[in-house]
Amino acid sequence: MLTTIPLGFKLHVESTGDIDIKGSAGKTSDYVYNSIGKNVRNRFVQMVIILLLLMVGGQGCTRQAVITPDRKPPTQTSPEAIPAVPSKGIGMKKRIPISVKTGDRLGWVENALITYPPNRFLTGLGMASDRNTAEQRSLTELEKPLAFSISGRTKMQIEAMGTFPASLDRKTHKLAAKCGNHALQEAISHGRVADVFIEETPAATFYALAVLDRHACVNQLRPLIAEMDHRLKEWVSRFEKADVPMHPADGYALMDAFLYREALDAALAAATPGGKSIPIPVQPKTIGRLLREK
Repeated sequence: MLTTIPLGFKLHVESTGDIDIKGSAGKTSDYVYNSIGKNVRNRFVQMVIILLLLMVGGQGCTRQAVITPDRKPPTQTSPEAIPAVPSKGIGMKKRIPISVKTGDRLGWVENALITYPPNRFLTGLGMASDRNTAEQRSLTELEKPLAFSISGRTKMQIEAMGTFPASLDRKTHKLAAKCGNHALQEAISHGRVADVFIEETPAATFYALAVLDRHACVNQLRPLIAEMDHRLKEWVSRFEKADVPMHPADGYALMDAFLYREALDAALAAATPGGKSIPIPVQPKTIGRLLREK
């Protein structure tokens, strides 16, 4: 029996069981028929056969093995699988994608409460038949507690300043509305639509969740309040002197700083767990008296 093996050798197996190795030219290997004994020669031949068979098997495995990259099947977006991702906020320059989910609305709500716990975030929920309206409504809902706090504080402080002439009273309320809106925009600057849920049946309904990081909001407001406090102390100290007159522009600036400061502090109290605010260094009665006297 004649078997061909790579590397230019041939194995010839006789019926008696003897094995002969011939080169590519048909000559018997001189190394095999060296001056060694027959038993040694047979063992060497067996070792060569084993090595050659291993080489042939290794080459065959190399040719047949096909390495393909691991591929994971796509997973469906669900409230349980993917956490909410903060999105672009009002006044924020960097845009972060909004997480959009479908499936179980109850699971989405539970996940939102875990991702945005009330002690760390203010939240607003909007619902509509289209996504844009739902997002706008969620931001409006997010603003409501801040706007309510600001409006209540400025109204209370206007009353605490005392009675003004009708013309000054109208200006004061108009200025309070402007300062309140300005403070609200500062407070909500870190607000963002973070999550959208689509309820597909029975009709498409969009739910949008807007969130505001309480800590980020407080950090935004504190320096502004400190700046207003510094201005108020300086102006009151200056105008308390009898020989220093107050021009109408000075009175307007003093009122503006006072109302803006109180609006900022009201927003900070709404954003702080427990409603803690920063005490004002100047009493509203002092502001009112200076405006009437000067």
